[in-house]
Amino acid sequence: MSVAVFFYNFKNKSGLFDLIKNLDPTKLWQIRVNEYNARTLEQNSKIHAILNDISHQSKHLNQALDIDSWKRLCVKQFADDCIEQNIPRLADYWRNNSVKLIPSIDGRSLVALGQQTREFPKYVAAGFITWLEAYCVNNNIELHDNYVFDEKYYN
Repeated sequence: MSVAVFFYNFKNKSGLFDLIKNLDPTKLWQIRVNEYNARTLEQNSKIHAILNDISHQSKHLNQALDIDSWKRLCVKQFADDCIEQNIPRLADYWRNNSVKLIPSIDGRSLVALGQQTREFPKYVAAGFITWLEAYCVNNNIELHDNYVFDEKYYN
């Protein structure tokens, strides 16, 4: 029996105990516990609310873009800004998880490869939210999001 990933939270308290109880007692087992550090659902909602406001109020190269296009543009700029300003932890994260442009298979266009927001650790999502809010202030984009400052978005 092998378990690659097991998430323990208040919804499945007994799941971890059941897993351990059912292990073969004649074998040696190594159990490692790590904090699950992915971005939260609240952070994801906040990111998408801000990107929605950007997509409805802003243009890039005189073109209106959808949320996913703005997300790609903003993630790339956020990564570049973190590296350029050498922001602790975030610069290292982006040096190891860079977004790259490569030619398409037929060579007629460019394709962006790299990090997606669903893979952000909490601290990167928190930094991205802060960057998005600053971007909106600097570009006169009104945030219609009814979120007020709450630590759950930044921790």
